[in-house]
Amino acid sequence: MQKLVEELLKRIEVSLKREVYYWHAYYERRLPPGTTALLKLEEFVAKFMSIYRKSCGTQQYV
Repeated sequence: MQKLVEELLKRIEVSLKREVYYWHAYYERRLPPGTTALLKLEEFVAKFMSIYRKSCGTQQYV
C-alpha cells in the first residue's frame, strides 16, 4: 500500500496530498493486523477515488 500511495502522491495536486496522507494513515491503522491487505487497499482506493472526483468537480448522477 505504501508504494501505491507514493505513486499517487507524485501525480496529484499539492492541495490533495495532505488529505491522501491522512486517509492512508487512517486505513493503515484502522484495521486489525489480521485483516487482509486487500481489504485495506480496497477501502483506501475507494476513498482516494472519492477525493479525486471531488477535486475534479465532477458529480455523480443517480
